[in-house]
Amino acid sequence: MSSALALGLGSQGHEFFLYNPTLSKAQSLKGQLKKAQLWQGQDFEAVVLGFKPQKLTEAMSDLSAIVTPQTLIISLLAGVKLEKLQTLFHSRVLRLMPNLAIAENKGVCLWSSLLEAQENRFWQTTLNSLGFAPQVEERELDLYTLHAGCSPAYLYFLIQEMKDLAQQSGGDPALAAKILTLSLQGALDKLKGDEDFQGLITQVASKGGVTEATLKHWNESGAIASGLKAGLERIQQLS
Repeated sequence: MSSALALGLGSQGHEFFLYNPTLSKAQSLKGQLKKAQLWQGQDFEAVVLGFKPQKLTEAMSDLSAIVTPQTLIISLLAGVKLEKLQTLFHSRVLRLMPNLAIAENKGVCLWSSLLEAQENRFWQTTLNSLGFAPQVEERELDLYTLHAGCSPAYLYFLIQEMKDLAQQSGGDPALAAKILTLSLQGALDKLKGDEDFQGLITQVASKGGVTEATLKHWNESGAIASGLKAGLERIQQLS
């Protein structure tokens, strides 16, 4: 996700110093950016935290040596609160919850901060370049992590499941994936987010038909709802 952020903001002219414990990953990203160098002690204005939230304590020993009160902390760590980050780093803090499409400036990047109004205005303009970037309360940032950050993986999971079903039933999985991708793109292209989704479902799911049978099973099993709740509970555990 930090790579996607660098690619998205890099296309707007921002410069990055790159560090990854696996040097080849940093070198690979450097090759994709116009203005980037490997970090070798250069001065910087902000640090992007782009690792697993569980690694924060481990990373603090390295970060505390390079972060100052003037450093802006830009956190991609799901569930880790602004106040906790501010207490740890004694610095200014911005939290982002993006998805991978920000790399092409077509994504969603939710954000919340403890910054002054002038800095918030700067970041609103900057993050708008990535796609849709609403500033939200921190409690909403955690809630909408499922919608912004996680939802692409949910969609890919559905495609993989349907691809596997085609293969198990004697079909061509590659053809199934192509059909699914184009069908879903067509379904999503015209949506704005304020539609009557239940009405749209009804247009597709005829009474007693195939679609209705699948949706009825999902509703009765509660598998999708319980899975989403499990994700939300995990965010709360990370807080």
